Amino acid sequence: MTTKTVELEMDAVAKLEAARWSAGESLSAVVRRATFTGKPHLARELLAREDAPGSQQGLDAVFVANG
Repeated sequence: MTTKTVELEMDAVAKLEAARWSAGESLSAVVRRATFTGKPHLARELLAREDAPGSQQGLDAVFVANG
């Protein structure tokens, strides 16, 4: 199997090591079973949403929350 060297900061390595199911599990196996919630949103995508803070719906929600 082909491999690739990846540089990680020590806190990231510690997280991977803590996620091991057993002492013999490789970090590659940990990464393979990891799940990710999705791509991060760009500010322009968040602002384009109907419920963005500056939208009418967002402002209405602020006014309702503050009575």
